[in-house]
Amino acid sequence: PAPDRVYLTGLSRGGVGSYYLAYREPARFAAVLVACGRVRPPDPDESAIVPPADGEPFAALAHRLRGLPLWLFHGDADTIIS
Repeated sequence: PAPDRVYLTGLSRGGVGSYYLAYREPARFAAVLVACGRVRPPDPDESAIVPPADGEPFAALAHRLRGLPLWLFHGDADTIIS
């Protein structure tokens, strides 16, 4: 694939990584698909998707990724990633 058409996908912890990469380099990706990825870390010692200085994580993520095609899946039956 051409480098200007990079698609990012991730499942579970890979979804966490997809959010992380997309947040830091949104212009690098043509689209993002996340299945069962979390936005807030369950443990304060874990790396955050959104740096605390950027504000509320969901609002900051939505603002940073606006205009980037996203396909997100997550169900309440997931007992590992809330």
